[in-house]
Amino acid sequence: MQIWNRFIDDVSTLSFFCTEMDRLMICCEKKSIISICVAVSGGPDSMSLLMLAVKWARINSLFIYCVTVDHRLRSESAQEAEFVADFCKVLNITHKILPWNRNQDTISPGKLESLAREARYQLISEFCENNDVSILLIGHTWNDQLETFKMRKKAGSSASGLAGMSQIRSLTWRIKLLRPLLHFTKKHLEDFLKSQNITWKIDPMNDQSSFLRVLYRKRIMQYNDEEISSISNKIMLLGKRRNEIETAAVCFMKRFCAFSSCGSAIVEKGPLLTEEKVVQAEILKRMVWNIGMKRYARAINEDLCDQILSKKINTLGGCLLKIKKDKIFILKENRQNPSAHTWRLSHMGQNHKMMHEINGSNLFCLNKINMFDVFL
Repeated sequence: MQIWNRFIDDVSTLSFFCTEMDRLMICCEKKSIISICVAVSGGPDSMSLLMLAVKWARINSLFIYCVTVDHRLRSESAQEAEFVADFCKVLNITHKILPWNRNQDTISPGKLESLAREARYQLISEFCENNDVSILLIGHTWNDQLETFKMRKKAGSSASGLAGMSQIRSLTWRIKLLRPLLHFTKKHLEDFLKSQNITWKIDPMNDQSSFLRVLYRKRIMQYNDEEISSISNKIMLLGKRRNEIETAAVCFMKRFCAFSSCGSAIVEKGPLLTEEKVVQAEILKRMVWNIGMKRYARAINEDLCDQILSKKINTLGGCLLKIKKDKIFILKENRQNPSAHTWRLSHMGQNHKMMHEINGSNLFCLNKINMFDVFL
């Protein structure tokens, strides 16, 4: 993994970006797409992303959309969105401004940052769905990764969380979010834009210390090169380990798990016990998360995993957990109709027509987010 921390010539910048995009497209199994979408705010990161993505898309004969979310939090936001729209006209790119229609009076300052982020992804997801786009590019950089690490460390995040943002994740069950600039620094991208005589907009809210991310951003700016290098190495090592654990978990689920269309699953207990403890916990976390249909995954550490396997815990994350001989049954909890558990449990092992065996070409997801994602 190479982190770009100095300016190099434009050809090398484009070459590295194209290599990243080609690798990410293979990893997310998107082989026959006809279009991509780029989210652009007008800042240096997203403007760089747009320039590089346009070149990559044209090399690969792909149609490219550009979207700008106008949060309407500042009087200048509409003008900044139009700035991106005008730039897209020069590049002959289809651009769409997506306004956030919200009741500002109902939003507390402490929740504004998270609500704006959720609204942004929701608006962009709807645009992609309406235009049959399955690849979305976002302009997060290594600077954003450093900020994420520090924020999560302060919040007491697990090793998986400290690995930071992934380069690929599911935005919905069919839309993949890619971060091809995650190995570039903001300084490098600003130098790239200057070399192309391209201007950008600065959001003054990016300098408001009332936002938690901005606070950490300002702290990191005071770090010397040695401190930045030390944190970067930790993130990369944690990311490598997370990838190993998740790859093993996904491979297991494809081989030894089956799902029913009514929201239940069977896990082969014997093979599960041969896996590393952290892999067992990752498998159960993903299964419970998707079958329980929760918005966020319920954290399952090794101790909690042992309690599940020793039958000390039989309900978790909206699921009922039952261990019968060599199989683990995971069923969506239904407090209003307990008899549903008995019906599902008695039929799951017998009616093979209702079971969907997992294989590489036909992934079955019970949640909008793909439980078979592997973070890179």
